Amino acid sequence: MSIEELKKELSQASGKKKAVDHSGLSPKKRAALEKSEGKSGGKRGIYCDDIIEAEPGYLKASCEKLIRKGNSVIILGRDRPGSRKTGYGGLGDTQAASIGFVVGPQGADIREIDKSGKKVAIEPDFIKDSAMIHISAKTDIDTNFGLAEGDVGIANAKSGIGIKADGVRIIGREGIKLITSTDRINSQGIRVDTASGIDLIAGNDDTDLQPLVKGWNLQAALRGLTKQINALNGIFVNYINAQNAYNGAVMNHYHYSPFFGMPTTIALDTLTAPGSDVLQRHIRGTLQDLISHKRNLVSWKHNYCSPAGKSYILSILNNTN
Repeated sequence: MSIEELKKELSQASGKKKAVDHSGLSPKKRAALEKSEGKSGGKRGIYCDDIIEAEPGYLKASCEKLIRKGNSVIILGRDRPGSRKTGYGGLGDTQAASIGFVVGPQGADIREIDKSGKKVAIEPDFIKDSAMIHISAKTDIDTNFGLAEGDVGIANAKSGIGIKADGVRIIGREGIKLITSTDRINSQGIRVDTASGIDLIAGNDDTDLQPLVKGWNLQAALRGLTKQINALNGIFVNYINAQNAYNGAVMNHYHYSPFFGMPTTIALDTLTAPGSDVLQRHIRGTLQDLISHKRNLVSWKHNYCSPAGKSYILSILNNTN
Protein backbone atom coordinates (compact mmCIF):
# COMPACT_ATOMS: atom_id res chain seq x y z
CA MET A 1 0.00 0.00 0.00
CA SER A 2 1.37 3.39 -1.01
CA ILE A 3 1.67 6.34 1.39
CA GLU A 4 -1.12 8.15 -0.46
CA GLU A 5 -3.46 5.15 -0.21
CA LEU A 6 -2.66 4.79 3.49
CA LYS A 7 -3.50 8.47 4.09
CA LYS A 8 -6.84 8.05 2.34
CA GLU A 9 -7.71 4.95 4.36
CA LEU A 10 -6.83 6.59 7.68
CA SER A 11 -8.79 9.76 6.95
CA GLN A 12 -11.87 7.80 5.85
CA ALA A 13 -11.72 5.62 8.98
CA SER A 14 -11.65 8.69 11.24
CA GLY A 15 -14.56 10.39 9.47
CA LYS A 16 -12.42 13.40 8.56
CA LYS A 17 -11.87 15.05 5.21
CA LYS A 18 -9.59 12.96 3.03
CA ALA A 19 -5.90 13.58 3.60
CA VAL A 20 -5.39 13.82 -0.16
CA ASP A 21 -8.31 15.41 -2.01
CA HIS A 22 -8.12 16.23 -5.73
CA SER A 23 -11.84 16.82 -6.25
CA GLY A 24 -11.43 20.57 -6.89
CA LEU A 25 -8.70 20.36 -9.52
CA SER A 26 -9.00 22.05 -12.89
CA PRO A 27 -8.87 19.78 -15.98
CA LYS A 28 -5.35 21.02 -16.72
CA LYS A 29 -4.04 20.12 -13.27
CA ARG A 30 -5.88 16.81 -13.27
CA ALA A 31 -4.19 15.90 -16.55
CA ALA A 32 -0.82 16.86 -15.07
CA LEU A 33 -1.55 14.71 -12.03
CA GLU A 34 -2.44 11.69 -14.14
CA LYS A 35 0.66 12.21 -16.27
CA SER A 36 2.84 12.20 -13.16
CA GLU A 37 1.45 8.86 -11.91
CA GLY A 38 4.24 6.37 -11.24
CA LYS A 39 6.99 8.90 -11.75
CA SER A 40 9.54 9.62 -9.05
CA GLY A 41 8.44 12.65 -7.04
CA GLY A 42 5.43 13.36 -9.18
CA LYS A 43 4.52 16.51 -7.28
CA ARG A 44 2.88 14.47 -4.50
CA GLY A 45 4.16 16.78 -1.79
CA ILE A 46 6.11 14.09 0.07
CA TYR A 47 8.89 15.61 2.21
CA CYS A 48 7.35 19.03 1.45
CA ASP A 49 8.04 18.68 -2.27
CA ASP A 50 5.86 20.55 -4.77
CA ILE A 51 2.28 19.33 -4.78
CA ILE A 52 -0.62 19.37 -7.20
CA GLU A 53 -3.73 20.61 -5.39
CA ALA A 54 -6.63 22.98 -5.96
CA GLU A 55 -5.53 26.62 -5.87
CA PRO A 56 -8.45 28.96 -6.58
CA GLY A 57 -7.84 32.32 -8.17
CA TYR A 58 -8.18 35.53 -6.16
CA LEU A 59 -10.26 38.59 -7.05
CA LYS A 60 -7.66 41.22 -6.28
CA ALA A 61 -8.70 44.80 -5.63
CA SER A 62 -6.65 47.47 -7.40
CA CYS A 63 -5.26 48.69 -4.07
CA GLU A 64 -4.01 45.24 -3.08
CA LYS A 65 -0.70 43.47 -3.42
CA LEU A 66 -0.64 39.69 -3.10
CA ILE A 67 2.23 37.57 -1.88
CA ARG A 68 1.25 34.00 -2.61
CA LYS A 69 2.75 30.54 -2.58
CA GLY A 70 0.18 27.83 -3.21
CA ASN A 71 -2.64 28.30 -0.70
CA SER A 72 -0.61 30.51 1.61
CA VAL A 73 -1.59 34.12 0.94
CA ILE A 74 -0.62 37.51 2.31
CA ILE A 75 -2.83 40.39 1.19
CA LEU A 76 -1.56 43.96 1.59
CA GLY A 77 -4.37 46.41 0.99
CA ARG A 78 -7.30 48.10 2.69
CA ASP A 79 -10.04 46.86 4.98
CA ARG A 80 -12.48 44.42 3.41
CA PRO A 81 -13.95 41.30 5.07
CA GLY A 82 -15.51 40.06 1.81
CA SER A 83 -16.13 41.47 -1.65
CA ARG A 84 -14.57 44.71 -2.82
CA LYS A 85 -17.77 46.50 -1.78
CA THR A 86 -17.31 45.58 1.90
CA GLY A 87 -15.45 47.12 4.80
CA TYR A 88 -14.04 50.59 5.10
CA GLY A 89 -11.90 49.96 2.03
CA GLY A 90 -15.13 49.41 0.09
CA LEU A 91 -16.54 52.67 1.49
CA GLY A 92 -13.46 54.60 0.40
CA ASP A 93 -12.41 55.59 3.91
CA THR A 94 -8.88 56.79 4.53
CA GLN A 95 -6.70 55.30 7.30
CA ALA A 96 -8.14 51.83 6.65
CA ALA A 97 -4.99 49.94 5.68
CA SER A 98 -5.07 46.20 6.29
CA ILE A 99 -2.97 43.05 6.09
CA GLY A 100 -4.55 39.65 5.72
CA PHE A 101 -2.72 36.39 6.36
CA VAL A 102 -4.66 33.41 5.01
CA VAL A 103 -3.79 29.72 4.77
CA GLY A 104 -6.31 27.35 3.22
CA PRO A 105 -8.71 29.77 1.51
CA GLN A 106 -12.27 28.40 1.44
CA GLY A 107 -11.33 25.66 3.88
CA ALA A 108 -12.84 22.26 3.13
CA ASP A 109 -14.68 23.70 0.09
CA ILE A 110 -11.55 24.71 -1.77
CA ARG A 111 -11.71 24.19 -5.55
CA GLU A 112 -10.42 25.72 -8.76
CA ILE A 113 -13.55 25.12 -10.84
CA ASP A 114 -17.22 25.15 -9.93
CA LYS A 115 -19.81 22.51 -10.89
CA SER A 116 -20.29 24.09 -14.30
CA GLY A 117 -16.55 23.94 -15.00
CA LYS A 118 -15.92 27.68 -14.64
CA LYS A 119 -12.80 28.90 -12.88
CA VAL A 120 -13.32 29.91 -9.26
CA ALA A 121 -12.01 33.26 -8.03
CA ILE A 122 -12.31 33.91 -4.31
CA GLU A 123 -12.25 36.87 -1.94
CA PRO A 124 -11.67 37.07 1.81
CA ASP A 125 -14.08 34.80 3.68
CA PHE A 126 -13.98 35.07 7.47
CA ILE A 127 -16.26 32.03 7.80
CA LYS A 128 -14.68 29.47 5.45
CA ASP A 129 -10.97 30.29 5.27
CA SER A 130 -9.09 27.65 7.24
CA ALA A 131 -6.89 29.96 9.31
CA MET A 132 -6.33 33.69 9.19
CA ILE A 133 -5.04 36.81 10.85
CA HIS A 134 -6.80 40.03 9.86
CA ILE A 135 -5.10 43.30 10.80
CA SER A 136 -6.79 46.58 9.98
CA ALA A 137 -6.35 50.23 10.92
CA LYS A 138 -10.13 50.71 10.69
CA THR A 139 -12.58 47.83 10.77
CA ASP A 140 -15.69 46.37 12.43
CA ILE A 141 -13.79 43.49 13.98
CA ASP A 142 -16.67 41.94 15.97
CA THR A 143 -19.17 42.19 13.14
CA ASN A 144 -16.70 40.79 10.61
CA PHE A 145 -16.20 37.64 12.67
CA GLY A 146 -19.79 37.42 13.93
CA LEU A 147 -18.86 37.75 17.60
CA ALA A 148 -21.24 38.13 20.55
CA GLU A 149 -21.35 41.61 22.08
CA GLY A 150 -20.57 40.59 25.66
CA ASP A 151 -20.03 43.31 28.27
CA VAL A 152 -16.97 44.68 26.47
CA GLY A 153 -19.22 45.63 23.55
CA ILE A 154 -18.81 45.91 19.77
CA ALA A 155 -15.82 47.73 18.27
CA ASN A 156 -16.84 49.59 15.13
CA ALA A 157 -14.63 51.77 12.91
CA LYS A 158 -11.58 51.10 15.06
CA SER A 159 -8.30 49.35 14.56
CA GLY A 160 -8.56 45.61 15.13
CA ILE A 161 -6.80 42.29 14.93
CA GLY A 162 -8.75 39.08 14.44
CA ILE A 163 -7.18 35.63 14.73
CA LYS A 164 -9.19 32.60 13.67
CA ALA A 165 -8.48 28.90 13.13
CA ASP A 166 -9.82 25.52 14.24
CA GLY A 167 -7.48 25.67 17.21
CA VAL A 168 -5.80 28.80 18.55
CA ARG A 169 -3.05 28.56 21.14
CA ILE A 170 -1.17 31.44 22.75
CA ILE A 171 1.95 30.17 24.48
CA GLY A 172 4.27 32.09 26.75
CA ARG A 173 7.32 30.41 28.25
CA GLU A 174 7.35 33.04 30.98
CA GLY A 175 3.74 34.09 31.36
CA ILE A 176 0.91 35.64 29.37
CA LYS A 177 -0.78 38.94 30.16
CA LEU A 178 -4.12 40.13 28.78
CA ILE A 179 -4.13 43.87 29.34
CA THR A 180 -6.72 46.47 28.35
CA SER A 181 -6.96 50.26 28.34
CA THR A 182 -3.27 51.16 28.30
CA ASP A 183 -3.65 54.39 26.29
CA ARG A 184 -5.84 57.46 26.67
CA ILE A 185 -6.33 58.01 22.93
CA ASN A 186 -7.46 55.27 20.51
CA SER A 187 -6.52 54.81 16.82
CA GLN A 188 -9.29 57.18 15.71
CA GLY A 189 -8.08 60.00 17.96
CA ILE A 190 -10.94 59.49 20.44
CA ARG A 191 -10.23 59.85 24.15
CA VAL A 192 -10.64 56.63 26.16
CA ASP A 193 -12.09 57.69 29.52
CA THR A 194 -13.09 54.32 30.98
CA ALA A 195 -11.27 51.05 31.34
CA SER A 196 -12.62 48.12 29.33
CA GLY A 197 -12.61 44.60 30.71
CA ILE A 198 -12.04 41.14 29.32
CA ASP A 199 -14.89 38.80 28.31
CA LEU A 200 -14.24 35.05 28.16
CA ILE A 201 -17.12 33.79 26.01
CA ALA A 202 -17.37 30.08 25.21
CA GLY A 203 -19.64 29.08 22.33
CA ASN A 204 -20.00 32.73 21.19
CA ASP A 205 -23.00 32.94 23.56
CA ASP A 206 -23.12 35.90 25.96
CA THR A 207 -26.67 35.34 27.28
CA ASP A 208 -25.38 34.15 30.68
CA LEU A 209 -22.28 36.30 30.99
CA GLN A 210 -21.33 36.82 34.64
CA PRO A 211 -18.53 38.66 36.47
CA LEU A 212 -15.46 36.63 37.35
CA VAL A 213 -14.86 36.03 41.06
CA LYS A 214 -11.84 37.63 42.72
CA GLY A 215 -10.15 34.77 44.56
CA TRP A 216 -8.53 36.52 47.54
CA ASN A 217 -11.70 38.49 48.30
CA LEU A 218 -13.82 35.34 48.08
CA GLN A 219 -11.47 33.53 50.44
CA ALA A 220 -11.66 36.40 52.94
CA ALA A 221 -15.45 36.48 52.55
CA LEU A 222 -15.82 32.78 53.31
CA ARG A 223 -13.53 33.06 56.34
CA GLY A 224 -15.56 36.01 57.60
CA LEU A 225 -18.81 34.16 57.08
CA THR A 226 -17.41 31.14 58.94
CA LYS A 227 -16.51 33.43 61.83
CA GLN A 228 -20.05 34.83 61.90
CA ILE A 229 -21.56 31.34 61.90
CA ASN A 230 -19.28 30.31 64.77
CA ALA A 231 -20.34 33.42 66.70
CA LEU A 232 -23.99 32.58 66.20
CA ASN A 233 -23.27 29.05 67.41
CA GLY A 234 -21.72 30.45 70.60
CA ILE A 235 -24.70 32.76 71.21
CA PHE A 236 -27.09 29.86 70.89
CA VAL A 237 -25.00 27.68 73.23
CA ASN A 238 -25.12 30.41 75.88
CA TYR A 239 -28.86 30.62 75.43
CA ILE A 240 -29.27 26.87 75.87
CA ASN A 241 -27.10 26.83 79.00
CA ALA A 242 -29.13 29.62 80.60
CA GLN A 243 -32.43 28.02 79.66
CA ASN A 244 -31.29 24.62 80.90
CA ALA A 245 -30.40 26.07 84.29
CA TYR A 246 -33.94 27.37 84.67
CA ASN A 247 -35.50 24.23 83.26
CA GLY A 248 -33.55 22.14 85.81
CA ALA A 249 -34.88 24.24 88.67
CA VAL A 250 -38.44 23.81 87.44
CA MET A 251 -38.09 20.08 86.89
CA ASN A 252 -36.38 19.15 90.16
CA HIS A 253 -38.01 21.28 92.85
CA TYR A 254 -41.18 20.12 94.67
CA HIS A 255 -43.09 20.85 97.91
CA TYR A 256 -43.79 17.89 100.18
CA SER A 257 -47.10 17.23 101.87
CA PRO A 258 -46.98 17.78 105.72
CA PHE A 259 -49.45 14.96 106.08
CA PHE A 260 -48.04 12.04 104.10
CA GLY A 261 -44.51 13.24 103.13
CA MET A 262 -45.34 12.94 99.42
CA PRO A 263 -44.29 15.50 96.77
CA THR A 264 -47.05 17.82 95.71
CA THR A 265 -46.90 20.81 93.33
CA ILE A 266 -43.86 22.72 92.04
CA ALA A 267 -42.51 25.27 94.51
CA LEU A 268 -43.25 28.39 92.52
CA ASP A 269 -41.87 30.70 95.17
CA THR A 270 -38.37 29.19 94.89
CA LEU A 271 -38.33 29.56 91.05
CA THR A 272 -38.50 33.31 91.09
CA ALA A 273 -34.74 33.81 91.50
CA PRO A 274 -33.56 31.43 88.72
CA GLY A 275 -36.35 32.63 86.40
CA SER A 276 -35.29 36.23 86.92
CA ASP A 277 -31.66 35.30 86.32
CA VAL A 278 -32.47 33.62 83.00
CA LEU A 279 -34.51 36.63 81.90
CA GLN A 280 -31.65 39.01 82.71
CA ARG A 281 -29.11 36.79 80.91
CA HIS A 282 -31.32 36.73 77.82
CA ILE A 283 -31.75 40.52 77.85
CA ARG A 284 -28.16 41.47 78.68
CA GLY A 285 -26.39 38.62 76.93
CA THR A 286 -28.26 36.70 74.27
CA LEU A 287 -30.39 39.55 72.92
CA GLN A 288 -27.48 41.99 72.76
CA ASP A 289 -25.28 39.36 71.12
CA LEU A 290 -27.93 38.69 68.48
CA ILE A 291 -28.27 42.41 67.74
CA SER A 292 -24.50 42.73 67.40
CA HIS A 293 -24.38 39.60 65.24
CA LYS A 294 -27.01 41.01 62.89
CA ARG A 295 -25.00 44.22 62.52
CA ASN A 296 -21.91 42.19 61.68
CA LEU A 297 -23.79 40.25 59.01
CA VAL A 298 -25.06 43.48 57.43
CA SER A 299 -21.49 44.81 57.40
CA TRP A 300 -20.18 41.54 55.93
CA LYS A 301 -22.81 41.60 53.18
CA HIS A 302 -21.96 45.19 52.22
CA ASN A 303 -18.22 44.60 52.28
CA TYR A 304 -18.17 41.47 50.11
CA CYS A 305 -21.48 41.39 48.21
CA SER A 306 -21.97 45.04 47.27
CA PRO A 307 -20.11 46.77 44.41
CA ALA A 308 -19.48 49.62 46.87
CA GLY A 309 -17.74 47.30 49.34
CA LYS A 310 -13.96 47.53 49.62
CA SER A 311 -13.60 43.73 49.22
CA TYR A 312 -16.35 43.05 46.65
CA ILE A 313 -15.86 39.45 45.50
CA LEU A 314 -16.84 40.06 41.85
CA SER A 315 -14.68 41.65 39.19
CA ILE A 316 -16.15 44.93 37.96
CA LEU A 317 -14.68 44.54 34.45
CA ASN A 318 -13.98 40.90 33.64
CA ASN A 319 -16.66 38.33 32.78
CA THR A 320 -17.21 34.76 31.63
CA ASN A 321 -19.99 32.33 30.89
